[in-house]
Amino acid sequence: MESRANNVLIGMMMLAVILLVWTRSTNAALNLIEQAYEIDSTFIERWPLADDGNLILKPCEACDSVILNVDANTRYATSFRGAAISLEELLELKTQIRGRKGINAYVFYRAEDNSVTRLILDVD
Repeated sequence: MESRANNVLIGMMMLAVILLVWTRSTNAALNLIEQAYEIDSTFIERWPLADDGNLILKPCEACDSVILNVDANTRYATSFRGAAISLEELLELKTQIRGRKGINAYVFYRAEDNSVTRLILDVD
């Protein structure tokens, strides 16, 4: 009988350890890495002109403007599966689509420092 009680106690302790490890690992999985805006490209009020510039956008028509920073690590593309393009190519593309509604822009950024990690101008 004592052996059976020990086995039950050991089983309960093992379950407690598994639950403790599992809850810690699920909390670690919920760390926020980046946030994103999905907007019409006409809501971008100011495009970055250099690698150390700013991107100013309005998340919605009634929203206040948001200022985000770009740097040399910011990546630009014309679609999610498209090849990376340079800032100069992005600005040339922006000139071609100026004023056209219906072209989505996806701006991914780190919330802790408002740094843009990726800007995807979905023209493909």
